[in-house]
Amino acid sequence: MNLVLKEFNGICIRRWKESDAFDYAELVNDPDVMRYIGNGKTRDATTAASEISKFQNEIDGQGWSRFAVSMGAEGPLLGYTGFARKDYGIDFGMRFLRSYWGHPSTYISSCLALEYGFTEVGFPSICAITRNNHFRCVSYLKKLFSIEPADGEIDSTAYKMFHITHEHYINTQMENNRKSMHKQPSIQKERDERETSSPYFPKPQTIFPNPAHI
Repeated sequence: MNLVLKEFNGICIRRWKESDAFDYAELVNDPDVMRYIGNGKTRDATTAASEISKFQNEIDGQGWSRFAVSMGAEGPLLGYTGFARKDYGIDFGMRFLRSYWGHPSTYISSCLALEYGFTEVGFPSICAITRNNHFRCVSYLKKLFSIEPADGEIDSTAYKMFHITHEHYINTQMENNRKSMHKQPSIQKERDERETSSPYFPKPQTIFPNPAHI
């Protein structure tokens, strides 16, 4: 069973590993990361471990869920991207450690997940929602989907909802995303440093100094 499900320029979407638990617990315990997610509350390490187990069980059982994102198969966790079944359809979501906001891995892994969902899983359509006041995420999803969102409401909270069909993605957006992936800044130098000096991938704030909250 392959660990890596899809890869581009060293960025992987992959299955979850036990060693991801610490980084994922850090991610969901960060108030800035969780601000626009659900009720906005942080989560503890026990909840984080339970979520990882759920994600991996879904990948094993149905071939998809929220995928772990890393630099190389054995690199530490950067965050996740992928899918969940919701009342409104197949939901696309992504969440990354704050240190990686603005890093090319966020956009590349999101493109990889969408391509995997449409070409490998065969989803007829995919949705993504974000709060109206989460302006960076709205802008990010417009680029990723190349569509305008519809207005909606969930539990009295105003949301923007993006909906992309299999036909639109295959005929238009897949090629657009691939071109955008090739335009992302090179990460080869970072990969070389990780492989030659340390098993831990260096945090990229000094390389990409303008993180975006996505």
